[in-house]
Amino acid sequence: MNINRTVILRWLARSFLIFWQSLRVGLVILVLVVLYYLVPLLVKSFSVEEKSRGPVPTTVCGRLSGITFEVPRDYVFFWAEYEGASSWEPDFISNKKGCDANFVTLPLTMSWPEMKPRSTADIFRVENGSKGISVSISPEQRLDADMRPFLKWLLSDTPAQRLESEVFVESLKLHFVEGVERGSSDSLSAYYWEEQAGLVSKVFECRWSPVRNEYYLCEVYFPLPGVNALVDIRFPPENMKDWSLMTEAVQGFILSNIKR
Repeated sequence: MNINRTVILRWLARSFLIFWQSLRVGLVILVLVVLYYLVPLLVKSFSVEEKSRGPVPTTVCGRLSGITFEVPRDYVFFWAEYEGASSWEPDFISNKKGCDANFVTLPLTMSWPEMKPRSTADIFRVENGSKGISVSISPEQRLDADMRPFLKWLLSDTPAQRLESEVFVESLKLHFVEGVERGSSDSLSAYYWEEQAGLVSKVFECRWSPVRNEYYLCEVYFPLPGVNALVDIRFPPENMKDWSLMTEAVQGFILSNIKR
């Protein structure tokens, strides 16, 4: 009797497993069929909508702290954010756009060292071996030429004993300390900064990955000369050695796109 019960339970379990697997396969097939017919319709509807709107602009234009910038669209990472509703709100698409509108953030992306527009595939490899860089420019009305307060803010969660281990890296011409990521005492971050005439002109943060056991992403922050705006460049750690050339090239590219 116990043997028959065991056999029946095994048969029921096997039958349920077969039914569940068949159901999963059926759902996958159903999704594929729906996508097969739905995707062409969506593509067609988007094409009709784009045609009704007219040609897509080849540049993105707006103001940063009162100065008008016009950048080739190929360099813009997804979309620029203008004053008004944030990109997470449904009214975002209704924000005023164009050369008379104010940027909240102007995101750019480009290859390095070529400084050319990047492909979509390469953009999504920014933290996984891509040689490209991503740039974010945002207006800052109270931005000081001295970035020391910003550096102190980044280091505010780093223990004092770590701060005492500050060194000057001769090969990079930068000051360095290994600290912790602000707001996350369990995450390591490497901080570098440039000092000129007693002022901190650029601040770097490189983030550590415990999974990879290495630093995987670096950022540099610096004020844009002549414009009350903060520049943030994200790049792979292996490009740290090129930081001076990179910041100079990016700064030159941004300023070259001021609309005259």
